[in-house]
Amino acid sequence: MNDRLDLITKDKESALPVIAVSTKDGILFVAINSSISLEDPDTYLHKLSEIHDNIGLGACGNPSEYDPLRRQFIDVVDRLVYDLSKDDIVLKSLANSLAGELRDVYRNLRVIPYVVYFLLAECQDDPKRDHFVRISLDGKFKIFNSFTVIGGHDKEVGVLMDLLKLVNFLEMDWPTALTAIKEVMKKTNIIRIAGAKKSDKTVEPFPSLEVAILWRGKIGRKWQLLPHQIKEVK
Repeated sequence: MNDRLDLITKDKESALPVIAVSTKDGILFVAINSSISLEDPDTYLHKLSEIHDNIGLGACGNPSEYDPLRRQFIDVVDRLVYDLSKDDIVLKSLANSLAGELRDVYRNLRVIPYVVYFLLAECQDDPKRDHFVRISLDGKFKIFNSFTVIGGHDKEVGVLMDLLKLVNFLEMDWPTALTAIKEVMKKTNIIRIAGAKKSDKTVEPFPSLEVAILWRGKIGRKWQLLPHQIKEVK
């Protein structure tokens, strides 16, 4: 049992944060993604995905676990679309499905649990009706309004939540909100934890970011991965 807990604690360190916030333009997703390289910026393991119409997903943790789970979950949602009306595909039911998978494995003491965290966000025409779900590795989940954060560093996730709470993202377009999120990150230890090293000018290089948005009020497909150029902080 102790070995199991030790392994979980060690693997949690790989779960770098994913942030989602409501903005004027829609829900903005920002993920620290160490698999993005400057040499080949178009080939990387996605931490952000479209799930269904106005619902997006963020994942972090062990990539060998969250990526197959992410793909499996998308397939489940695709099958549900054929059996239910679009109005029946709601955030809470999707969260229950994904959380149940994590919970079942976590409770099985004969296997190593998934060390992954998931975030689901649903964008509405009225930003005050946006909803966010944070799912932890034990399958427990919690619903939020306006924003949330996932990650394996509990202290830093708490600090990020406290700092993001002070920012009025609903008054911002997505580029302004992204800048604000970067400024919040710089007030925490998350850049150091992500492996950045200080330069001679004591300015820490910013880790690569994967960024996406669920556009508010857009007709047709609402999900968009935003340009990679924005991953660098000037």
